[in-house]
Amino acid sequence: MGFRYDGRLQSIHHVDAYEIVDSPFGLIPGAPVRRWDEPAYFLRLGPPFRPDHEVRTGTGIFRAAALTADLDLLLTCSTISEARDATRARRAGSST
Repeated sequence: MGFRYDGRLQSIHHVDAYEIVDSPFGLIPGAPVRRWDEPAYFLRLGPPFRPDHEVRTGTGIFRAAALTADLDLLLTCSTISEARDATRARRAGSST
């Protein structure tokens, strides 16, 4: 799971565990006792790691839009959009 803001990738975290929940109560201190209309994923993340260079957002990625990019490409490309596009091209060419 990666996080980006201020125009660049800030950190990447391994998802150590997850739960599908219908309320944050008991998981987040101070959360009210309420049920959500839809279930949501509650992720437990490992420590952050970062590329050894700045990875800017790039073009065609807007605000809080979610996207998929292979980890090795995020660690080697200069922008997130480049990693996203390379991931799409890689997967389009795969035989699986």
